Amino acid sequence: IDCQDTHEWDDFDYQIFGLWLGAMAKSGTPLITSRLNPTNDQLRAVGANASASGNVSLFYWSQQLSKYSELDYPTPLVNRVYSQQQRQALLKQYRWQGEPVEQIRIGTPHASIDELKQLLVFFQHGGKPSQKPFFVSTSRYNQSTFHDQCGVDALSQYNIHIIVDTCTYYQGPLP
Repeated sequence: IDCQDTHEWDDFDYQIFGLWLGAMAKSGTPLITSRLNPTNDQLRAVGANASASGNVSLFYWSQQLSKYSELDYPTPLVNRVYSQQQRQALLKQYRWQGEPVEQIRIGTPHASIDELKQLLVFFQHGGKPSQKPFFVSTSRYNQSTFHDQCGVDALSQYNIHIIVDTCTYYQGPLP
């Protein structure tokens, strides 16, 4: 997958790209060439969305593989280009336009410690406490580390509930 001609991406762009990647690669293992150098959290977002929209369980990002340049990659069977036009179409398709939101659920895959801290900073700098039930899933380790570093009530004061060892996509453990 060639992403050479794209602009600098924000976190949402990586999620949208993951949806497109899953639909294109289906159950394959794509190699993505790009000048972008995503963070681990951005790569996780690509992987989660590619898995959700296709059956991609593994992908390679060229910038992350530079130290493995001696590897012999097979010639791709399909070469696709991810363009600005595709990005714009996906952004329009996936922007929320529908019924009112009843709950907010994030952290699938589980939120990292950095993502929990980013959420806290957002609310500390003007974000209003959620009027809707707001859940973020993470691991027990991330929850414990976040609480040690930021305080047990750091997010709950903004009506945000951290849940552990389950996925926010499943209805069972959530009201």
